[in-house]
Amino acid sequence: MFPSKVDPWLLWSMVGGTVLCAALLPISLRRHVLAGVALLVSTVGMALGTWMVATVTYTLEDGWLVVQQGPFPPEAVLRLDAIDHIGPSQDRRGAAAASLDRLAISHHTHGPHGYTLISPSDKGGFLDAVAPHVPHLVRDDLTLAPR
Repeated sequence: MFPSKVDPWLLWSMVGGTVLCAALLPISLRRHVLAGVALLVSTVGMALGTWMVATVTYTLEDGWLVVQQGPFPPEAVLRLDAIDHIGPSQDRRGAAAASLDRLAISHHTHGPHGYTLISPSDKGGFLDAVAPHVPHLVRDDLTLAPR
């Protein structure tokens, strides 16, 4: 199992947002019940989001890559033999990656041009673990590319 790298600014902004919502909750409930309920929902949402960001993992299981966030079912399950390329990415789109220091996985699991963004804290170790499952790719620094 490979935990996700978590950018400190992301984690602290989510923790800060949760704490701020929780701190304002009693004041809001006293002044206006509807606003208090909305803030309660926001607090729960922020806490859940923080939990999800802090617990992203990438696991290799029986020829599959499983991407897990928090208590929910896996976000992505990719066949390792369907991986076409893995390399560094600065793509800022939303993904199961709690850091902008990412790897992009190009694959043909969900069609001819699928890709998944991940951010394992040990990118080299992750690539070393994946490499034996993808003999059609060769390792070069932080890349697994076709031979």
